[in-house]
Amino acid sequence: MSQLEEKQIKILQNIAKILCEEKKNFVITNSNAGSGSFGKCLFVEDRQDIDKIKKYAIKAQIVIDPHLQIIDNQTLQNCQDEAQILREIKHKNVVRVYEDYLIKNYHFIEMEQCDCSLQKLVESQQNPIIPQKQFIHFANQLLDGVEYIHNLNYVLRDLSLGNILICQDGTLKLCDFGLAKKFKPEMEEQMLLTKSFKGAAFYYPPEILNSKDKLLYSQKGDIQAIGVCLQMIGGIDFPSSYLITKKVNIAPKVDGECNKLIKFILNEDKDKRPSIQMIRQFIYQNLILWQHFTLYQFCKQNQIQKVNNI
Repeated sequence: MSQLEEKQIKILQNIAKILCEEKKNFVITNSNAGSGSFGKCLFVEDRQDIDKIKKYAIKAQIVIDPHLQIIDNQTLQNCQDEAQILREIKHKNVVRVYEDYLIKNYHFIEMEQCDCSLQKLVESQQNPIIPQKQFIHFANQLLDGVEYIHNLNYVLRDLSLGNILICQDGTLKLCDFGLAKKFKPEMEEQMLLTKSFKGAAFYYPPEILNSKDKLLYSQKGDIQAIGVCLQMIGGIDFPSSYLITKKVNIAPKVDGECNKLIKFILNEDKDKRPSIQMIRQFIYQNLILWQHFTLYQFCKQNQIQKVNNI
């Protein structure tokens, strides 16, 4: 085990100890359920009522200034803002938050527990082909969640497979809102300044990757991230060279119609990038209606063959 791994284990053990000292009814079931640039995630059971055990995912974010060794008020405010946004958003495709609290050096967000991230599911997926129906189901859920958030005038700025959870019944839930910001709809061309790249850069839209001076982001950037997520669900493994070449092969695990959908979404020109409503229309016209037409043609051909055999 490397020194870095040992350090991470000690951090997780310390977080678990701090949490359970305050929440004495909590039992840690997974001390390393996930991690990212904005904290660690633990799975716990609340056994206050042994007949009604409650399961939670707990996001822990350190809020201490590493140099001054005191609470960093800006970091704490950012954590509290994220919790408040999640409380405001009540949607089947957004993770539900129950409460948040500060314990010693950490801010904790208590939320509903899902099975795993979509990133882990995609990485463990051994099937060579993803059925079109399943792919469309994932796409529609992403569109539903992001559309709801956009209608509340937020821009996510950090949509990725690692920030999408999946439940046992196949429901997708957006979960990380650490970079989410309010977006004023009356300013259609408004862009939000982000100081630096956070997370995987290949989720960022071309208008950010190609920017030399300022890193600008809008709701159109979230649309780009949806397309990238669908590419990765479809079997694309983004190499680091993508940031230079901007070229991505056809998603090998989905059919041609699904690849057309991905290509339709990933328009490098943000002004020509489709809206969520346009993407829905594309799915309906090119995938759903086409399925019905193909089925009709199959049934009709079958009837003709039966008649000819009589």
